[in-house]
Amino acid sequence: MQPTLEKSFITYDLASNLVKAAIDHAKKLDISISVTVVDPVGNLVAFAKMDDCCLIGIGTAQGKACTAARSGLNTVDFLHYLKENEVCISSLQEEKLVLIAGGLPILYQGKLIGGIGIGGATGAQDEECAQMALASMENIPH
Repeated sequence: MQPTLEKSFITYDLASNLVKAAIDHAKKLDISISVTVVDPVGNLVAFAKMDDCCLIGIGTAQGKACTAARSGLNTVDFLHYLKENEVCISSLQEEKLVLIAGGLPILYQGKLIGGIGIGGATGAQDEECAQMALASMENIPH
């Protein structure tokens, strides 16, 4: 008898709806962003870049999403965790580690299913777009 493994993952449909919700909110703020949604280990599920978004926003959005998914914390809280535990940030070898505002873990029924990262605006605006995207999950079928 094979063991039963419980797998939690984010679907493309959910990920693409989160991307749309983040972009819709960015339009209300009159900003241009990049949005990345990844699975729990950081594999890309969905991505979009608004037409006028700065190119550096692409990399930061991807890094924030991976950091949030792999740590299970928002990117700013993960930075505080590292500092509180006296972890030398330069000792971390993960090339996609981004420790600025705008990356949030995606939780569904108490399980980590991925991460969302926003880049291209201020940290506060990126974070707001990510929060609004996650808030939209209540209205999105899973």
